[in-house]
Amino acid sequence: MRTRRAILAFLAFAALWAVACGGGDEENFLSPMLAKFKHRVHGPVSKYDATAKTFTVTDKNGRPFSFAMDDKTQVEGTIADGATATVRYRIQGTTWTATKVKIFPAAAAAPAAAPTTTAPAATTTTTTATTATTGENKKP
Repeated sequence: MRTRRAILAFLAFAALWAVACGGGDEENFLSPMLAKFKHRVHGPVSKYDATAKTFTVTDKNGRPFSFAMDDKTQVEGTIADGATATVRYRIQGTTWTATKVKIFPAAAAAPAAAPTTTAPAATTTTTTATTATTGENKKP
């Protein structure tokens, strides 16, 4: 009997919660909660499409994050495949929209080091003269 009451109470609460949150609509339900968090990801850019205004950033764990850009997106630098980016974003429903993108240019390859030869260092020989002491201390 208690179990049946607990289940009915839970179902009633879940139904009221769904109605209060907009009938279970994902955007209305999750957006207020997710808006409290600051979202940021850092990694190399791939799959950049300038016409669709989309790009993907892969984080340090290898997870790809796909972003859309809108007219309010602030971009510092030029987005290109291979460049490293830090992206701040917001989540609206199932769309992740970049709010600020900071691009760090891809590191240029270092020139190959020319082989170096070192001349042998000049050696200096020093000789020190030793004097025998007699153990007598003379005062002037």
